[in-house]
Amino acid sequence: MERLLEKYNHDPLTNGIGSDQKPLKVLIIEDAPAFREFLHAIFKQVGYEVFLAISPQQGHEEFQKSSPDVITMDLWMPGHNGLDGFSKFISENKDAKVIIISMDRDKDRTKEALKLGAKDFFLKPVEESNLRQLLTRLKAVALGE
Repeated sequence: MERLLEKYNHDPLTNGIGSDQKPLKVLIIEDAPAFREFLHAIFKQVGYEVFLAISPQQGHEEFQKSSPDVITMDLWMPGHNGLDGFSKFISENKDAKVIIISMDRDKDRTKEALKLGAKDFFLKPVEESNLRQLLTRLKAVALGE
């Protein structure tokens, strides 16, 4: 995985460097510690400045403080049953660009998340086979493409 990430770090489509040559900022809102740290390590290694939150409420606070370019967010977290946490987060943070990364395979909920404003939806687990797609999409969303 490390060699693969090194390749992505030098690829202008997948690295976390903006057009101004500064690191793009990503906020990870994820309650599962292992997956949160997995994403943190990947995003940091390819050049992002990374911020972490374990709930939509904490994500809202971090969003206000750090002004990230893009956010990844799980749908199912303690106290939140799918779309409610995401919906509340989006309503409080109108400028947020969010990519959902969730184990939720319900197609109706996926469509609803996209309708509510999610920029994309990826299924957990993130594997090597779709890591390039996630990193490419993350950068494109961060840059407003």
